[in-house]
Amino acid sequence: MQIDRNVEETNEYRRKHDLGSRDNKRLQDDLLALTRENQTLRQEIQHTIDDKDNLKLQIQEYIKQVSNCESVIAQK
Repeated sequence: MQIDRNVEETNEYRRKHDLGSRDNKRLQDDLLALTRENQTLRQEIQHTIDDKDNLKLQIQEYIKQVSNCESVIAQK
């Protein structure tokens, strides 16, 4: 009887260990997927920031050209 109980306990511990191992693997896979998604989002954000900065420079250049045109027109 004691041996049977010990075998049952051992089997129960093994099942729990296996479940824990599977949960751990699933969590690691989820973490990896989220890490990759985070990296992708960071790259997209950086690309958007770069685009914004480029547009800002283009607008500043446009304003400068308009100002120059206004100066030329005012001189005539």
